[in-house]
Amino acid sequence: MGNNVKRRTFLKVAAGAGGAVALAGAGYGLAQLSNNGSPFTSDISDGIVGEPKVLRSRNGLLEVELVAAPALVEIDGIKVKAITYNSSLPGPTMVVNPGDTIRVKFVNQIGEPTNLHMHGLHVSPEGNSDNVMIQIENGQVFEYEYKIGEDHPISTNWYHPHLHGSAANQLFAGLYGTVIVEPLQLNDSLASRVLVISDIDFDADGNLWQPNMMALMMGREGSRILVNGQKNPELTVAANSSERWHLVNACSSRYLHLHFPGIKLSIENFDSGYSVATANVDEIILAPGNRVQAIAEVGSSPASVKFDSLPHPDMMADPVVGQVLARVTPISELPAKAAPLALGLNQVRDLRTNNVALKRKFVLAMPAMASMGNMGNMNGMNHSMSGMNHGATGMQGMFTINGESFDMLKINTRVALGTVEEWTISNTSGMNHPFHLHVWPMQLISTNGVAEKQPQWRDVVNVPYQGEVVVRISFERIAGKTMYHCHILDHEDLGMMGQIEAV
Repeated sequence: MGNNVKRRTFLKVAAGAGGAVALAGAGYGLAQLSNNGSPFTSDISDGIVGEPKVLRSRNGLLEVELVAAPALVEIDGIKVKAITYNSSLPGPTMVVNPGDTIRVKFVNQIGEPTNLHMHGLHVSPEGNSDNVMIQIENGQVFEYEYKIGEDHPISTNWYHPHLHGSAANQLFAGLYGTVIVEPLQLNDSLASRVLVISDIDFDADGNLWQPNMMALMMGREGSRILVNGQKNPELTVAANSSERWHLVNACSSRYLHLHFPGIKLSIENFDSGYSVATANVDEIILAPGNRVQAIAEVGSSPASVKFDSLPHPDMMADPVVGQVLARVTPISELPAKAAPLALGLNQVRDLRTNNVALKRKFVLAMPAMASMGNMGNMNGMNHSMSGMNHGATGMQGMFTINGESFDMLKINTRVALGTVEEWTISNTSGMNHPFHLHVWPMQLISTNGVAEKQPQWRDVVNVPYQGEVVVRISFERIAGKTMYHCHILDHEDLGMMGQIEAV
């Protein structure tokens, strides 16, 4: 397996309960371990697409018990030794409203340290909120609390591990889920569908593929691309109807160039949700970590969601063109629902007329391909999930931002609250890098000198190879320390990350 994958000190929580921990309190309906401790087995291969359990806030509060633990999940006819949240692939979907509070009782049973990042939420990065410097040891319990502002944009977000050095391995193993911020009252009654796209690879015994140094350098890509944990599932929809789709790229490294033949797609929001809504979209490119919320209109004929790989100068494998990720089957017996009249869910923001307090430059760099010719056999497998350094010690310090590899003791960038900054992010390498900034979304101003015509907001911005992007950021209200980094998570783990503090 993995033979076609040819591209591309922390705060420690106090000890909590050890050993087996019962899942989910009353009212959440979460899967539970059996009495003998065997993980729940989910049969989710090649059938009607399943969706994660939905957990909704009530009276301004969502309380969740989230258990990270090994689980057997059936993919492509093989029982895979994955790691999941609440024995589900993906983990449960959290649905909240602006002004709500999320409290997560996080239980770590994966056999090594981990933590939790709420990607896309505009919440505090400190204390027991979205603090990625926290390290939760195996067998420990940690209480997270996220206070969502009253003005938080309507958006599709997600959660995943963010422990430096282990993030890519743990995400690839199955630790990811969705967080949706929706209005208290929608102006329509459309059915919503969460579609989390990920990739994975494993051998005939269900052992996860452990990448060698070349795969780490390029960013690991599994040969099986999944939708809600399934390979090539079927989506049944009402004929001549519309649905609201929440699409998440939860791949650790893979870019997704998506097509929707037979489907009329209109984008409501992208990532953080401040952009202009766009009707009649034929294709979408999602960098790792990007999300899109869209209205999908389906007729009476079969349709599909298809995937192309992006062109890449260092790509050694043949490009993927027109691979079907999911089949869409209209059913006339289901009740049809019309599309909403208006797409915009948030106020459109535009920083192009704002005063800029400071302009900064960031340079993303990595080793050249020519120096990596002896990285070993791409087919090599290491079936052990213990020890997450991947044997990549020789590449530490070679993945940098502004010539520096990540140092947890160093603040790389300090910004002033209440100001707008303009960042030019350059990429000196021969592959694309998705640049992610926590907490504060970025307005894309230009790419390789070509200006955006309409406001486009992202919390993950693609920086093209040998190119640059210009973004503007409003550092509003939320103070504290957090991260910016490449969202090819192998690159983050290898040092392409910096710390930022807003004061």
